[in-house]
This record gives sequence, structure tokens and C-alpha cells, in this order.
Amino acid sequence: MADSSVSHRDKILVVDDDLVLSKALQTRLRRLGFDVAGPASTGDQAVALAISEEPDLVLMDVNLLEGSMDGPQAAAKIREHSEVPFVFLTGHSDDSTLARVKPIEPDAFLIKPLDLRSLHVTIILALDRHRARQQRAQADAARKTTERLHAAVLDTSHDGVVSVNAEGRIAVFNKGAERIFGYSAATLIDQRIELIIPEPLLARPPGRASTLPAAASHRIGDTREVEGLRSSGERFPAEVSISSLELEGQTISTLCIRDISDRRLLERQLAHSQKMEAVGRLASSVVHDFNNLLTAVQVNVYLLRKEVSPDLGAYVDEISASVERGAAMTRQLMGFTRSHPPQKRSIAVNDIVKQTENLLRRLLRVGVRFSVELGPDAGWVFADRNLIEQVLMNLVVNARDAMPHGGQLSLRTGRLELGASEAGALELPAGA
Repeated sequence: MADSSVSHRDKILVVDDDLVLSKALQTRLRRLGFDVAGPASTGDQAVALAISEEPDLVLMDVNLLEGSMDGPQAAAKIREHSEVPFVFLTGHSDDSTLARVKPIEPDAFLIKPLDLRSLHVTIILALDRHRARQQRAQADAARKTTERLHAAVLDTSHDGVVSVNAEGRIAVFNKGAERIFGYSAATLIDQRIELIIPEPLLARPPGRASTLPAAASHRIGDTREVEGLRSSGERFPAEVSISSLELEGQTISTLCIRDISDRRLLERQLAHSQKMEAVGRLASSVVHDFNNLLTAVQVNVYLLRKEVSPDLGAYVDEISASVERGAAMTRQLMGFTRSHPPQKRSIAVNDIVKQTENLLRRLLRVGVRFSVELGPDAGWVFADRNLIEQVLMNLVVNARDAMPHGGQLSLRTGRLELGASEAGALELPAGA
């Protein structure tokens, strides 16, 4: 009868050069509900059957007299292919026998002559221990896989992830944190969090010497802005969310840290852009009203010219020229505010420079000498006049700012033929 405690038919490989005992063992094992592989009477046969039959347990005599291998040697060969458990049979339990089989790490020894009940219990316990080892090995492999997965997730995160123990010392410092703060993980492990975030993030409860995370009062997803400190000494704005958990009786805080320097820069640029847009709208409104005034003045100049005597005509011409200069300035302001789409047409480069020269001089500070050299071959361009004037103003302002203590600023026009390398840099055809 098969024993009810055996959940499935485990296969036992019997290895013994005593054919009578081997036959008796096979009969007993089958009665106990096991399948039997073999038998094998030599070490070579045992190795071959262990590889081909894949038994769940090997029941082997320590002293195999036949063949080239004894029991421990055959067991060592089998272990090269399988982690199958071993139960050794021996007529002597002396120290030398134990020393011979110790490297195999057998699950049990049975002393001949064998007791049927002891044989059954020993085999069941050996199989149970082997399965427990397999389960632990699988659990350990799964744990290591999970740890590798967690490490991969942490190290591929763009944000910094820093875990801190109850004393405020860093236990985890991922690749994102290394990139943000400029420290290696090896440098900061076991260092205090204040080294990278000077602002207190941890609350010290009354009567406690250690610091505990202030995250207990934070909801998941809550963030706060703090000031981070890089290894270079640079301070930067950072956004931090904190979560806490109890691990082996100790509170661990995990900080998810995001460098928001770029965001703050974009916000400042947006605010500046919005301010400039408001200034542009105001300037556009002023330019529109000023143009109306200039139009009225120009109409009156036209009417006045018909009424005044020739000796006063020079004064009227001067008024008319001033109105034209005012109109030119309003066009430049319109180009600055970009309140109308570009109006492209063919214009002479030298004409634009001459008409803008006085305005450009007014942009300079004391100590900056300004000269204009107009090349006769400067030619014509197809462009918006206001935009060209704006380019000239930007060039002059940048040059002025580059000479805070004064200097010489020269504005030259001329024709330049670009070579292949210069044209390529500007994405233009060679010769342009």
C-alpha cells in the first residue's frame, strides 16, 4: 500500500553493489509508494541513470566496491548535473566515513541493517528539506530579480530618489540624485541629508534624540519647494515629495527630488516676454496716436508752404524734415513692437544705414566713437525695412554693451561672397 503522506510518486535511484539488498530496497520503496530508478551497482551506472532518469532522491551505498568510483565520488559527479538530494547507506558511522561524504552535503545517513520505518521517514524528510531549499532558492531568485528591477527603475529615473533613515542619514542615492547634486552614491551613503538639502525636511519629535520624517503629515503626491545644494556649492530650486514607511521597526523616508532650475528660468523668460508684450502693446498704441499727430502736422506744413513767403520757406522745409524723421522713428518702433506683418520690398542697404545713422548714434554712451563706412557695392536687399533697422539697432546696442569703458564702433557695408564652409554654416548656397 502506498503511504497517504506521499503527495505524488517520487522517483528514488537505488545505488548498491549488494544485489540482494538492492532488490529488497526496490521492493520496500515500491510498497511505500515510490517509483524506483535503476538499480545501479557501480558509480558509472549511477551517474548515467541520474542524468537520464532525473530522480527526486538518490539512495546510495557509501562503499561501492565495483567500478572505478565509490559512493562519494559518484555523488560528486552527479552533483555536477543536478542538485538531487542524497541519503547514504553505510555499515559504519565513523568520522572517516562522514569526512568522505561531507563535501556532498547529504541529507541523511542510514545505518545498515535498515529499519523500514526509519527508511520511510528519512526519505520523506530528505525530500521535504530538498523542496524547501528549492522554494527558498526560487524566492531568493525572485527577490534578487525584484531588487534588480527596483535598482533599474531607480537608476533610470530622471528625478533624484534619496532614502533617509530615522537619524536623517542617507541610505539610498540613485543615479538621478547623482546627476542632480554632483555627488556619487558611495560618497553620500550614511551622510546626513542636510549636506544636499540644508533646509530642514525632518521634524524632531519632543523627547527623541533622532530625527523622524515630517512626511507623516503629508498626503501622497504633496510636494514642497526647497533649496538644494550641489557638490560645487551652487544652490538651486528643487521640488520634493516625501513618503514614509516602517521597515524592520525603523522609519524610512524617501524623497523624490526634481531639479526645477530650468522651469524657473522658463517662468522668468515667460514673465519677461509677457512684460515686453505689454510694453509692445503700449508702444503700438502710442505710435498710432503719434502718427496721427504727425499726419496733422504734415498736412498743416503742406498748407503753410502755400501761404508763406519764400524767405520763410526754409523754416517750413525744416519742419517737414523733422516730421519725416519722426515718421521714420515711428516705423522703427512699429518694427520693434511687430504690430504688423513684414512688408518686404527691394531697398538699398546704404540708404537704410544713412537714414538710421542719427538714431544709432543716440543709442551710444559717452566714450564710444562711432563711424560709418558705406561700400559702393553694398547693393540691394529684398526685406522688411523695419526689420533691417531693428537688426542694425541690435548690433549697435550689443557692441555698445561690450565696451563699457568706451572704444571704437565701426559700421561698414559691402558685398561679401561666401565660401562653401561659411555658406554651409548659414545653410545658404555657396556664393550667396
